[in-house]
Amino acid sequence: MAMKQLARNFVKACFQKVGLDVLKEERVPRTSGHDLLIAVHALGICLSDAMIVQIGANNGTHHDPLHQILMAYQPRAILIEPVPETFDELKRCYESSPRVVCVNCAI
Repeated sequence: MAMKQLARNFVKACFQKVGLDVLKEERVPRTSGHDLLIAVHALGICLSDAMIVQIGANNGTHHDPLHQILMAYQPRAILIEPVPETFDELKRCYESSPRVVCVNCAI
């Protein structure tokens, strides 16, 4: 089995252990946060019902195309960052966002 499929299966299994399921998998194109925010708004995507999972969230602002979306639309999100010092910055960044859960682990 290819490494990519193994990773997908692992992530799905992790979510299933906490009662969640991956219904749709989409890749976010690498672009500026501003471009991504415009695209989300133009497509009329209802992010209040979405669940965003970001692996390698960094500190929540540095080169992060999702920061503006998370702040503007307040979707549910799980942000994963393995580096403890960077994770602490990430937690501070989203401490006022109750729908954002920050997780300090590596996948």
